[in-house]
Amino acid sequence: MNSCRLIKHEETTAGGTTGFTLLELMVTVAIVSILAALAAPQFAAWVETSRLKNGSADVRSALVLARSTAIAKNASVVVAFTTGSNSGYTVFVDNGNLVQDSGEDVVKQGKMPSGITVADTELPDEKACFNARGFPADSGIISVTNKEGVKIHNVVLAAAGGVKIEAGS
Repeated sequence: MNSCRLIKHEETTAGGTTGFTLLELMVTVAIVSILAALAAPQFAAWVETSRLKNGSADVRSALVLARSTAIAKNASVVVAFTTGSNSGYTVFVDNGNLVQDSGEDVVKQGKMPSGITVADTELPDEKACFNARGFPADSGIISVTNKEGVKIHNVVLAAAGGVKIEAGS
């Protein structure tokens, strides 16, 4: 005779069933939510600092590229900066007039990351010009800042052509 029996199968550990109670799950979710709420502002600040560092490094690399291109091509190379909300730069081989004319070779163009601007430069006409030996016509500082203007990194162009980044406030 065939009989069907319902066999109840329960996995047990030493003393009870496995799993979470609703209360345990709610407490865990609450703790994770509190930790996430505490971490979010720190994460936002970290992202902003990272963008500022990247923007400063990009300006520095544009100046270093201009210097090495001037030496390699035995020509004047200019980095023209745009300040304000649509800030960025253009690196181009120049014919000596410090203006980007048609037909002049554009080496690189770049824009600042979101929320980061080239606030100001201490360069004449906001341009850094390197001669064929790699020396800049003028030394100066390019200030890169966040959207509130609270954090600043200064990219310093030395008279000998060296470039460094100094963290400001």
